[in-house]
Amino acid sequence: METPAQAQSASDRYLQIASPIHTILVLAALGGWAIWHKSFADQLSTAANPNRVRFYIVTLFYEWLLFVLVVAGVRRHGASVLIVLGDRWHSVRQLLRDIGIAVGFWIVAWVFLWIFGWLLRIAALGHNMQFMLPHRGIELTFWIALSVTAGICEETIFRGYLQRQFMP
Repeated sequence: METPAQAQSASDRYLQIASPIHTILVLAALGGWAIWHKSFADQLSTAANPNRVRFYIVTLFYEWLLFVLVVAGVRRHGASVLIVLGDRWHSVRQLLRDIGIAVGFWIVAWVFLWIFGWLLRIAALGHNMQFMLPHRGIELTFWIALSVTAGICEETIFRGYLQRQFMP
């Protein structure tokens, strides 16, 4: 038989930070974006002179829009936004720890992606993705802005929000 303390700790592990309808809305937005973005990328890949800057700006705008949707849903539900964003660093050591974790993750992710790419023979398909890569200075500027935005927004959405909604 569960004691009240055990029941309380179990309910704390599954604390919702936003309503279920909001979560469905976020998942629908992600699904809709994936479908639309695939179509947009297909059009860009067939263009003789693709407008990469437009592609980057639209993607950047969507990332921040989804970020705002997540934060608004958390605030509307009454939960602290820090649950999603994470606590502030209180020392240089905490900052360096997080940077070390990120660098370690990048290295491990790169190794796994390289191995899976090799196993799946994706190198032969690599030329199909060249249309997305920046070719000039202005494109590189927007590419970097998009990369930073994706790092912030996607980490918040996936680690901060969806993980807390579905995992204890």
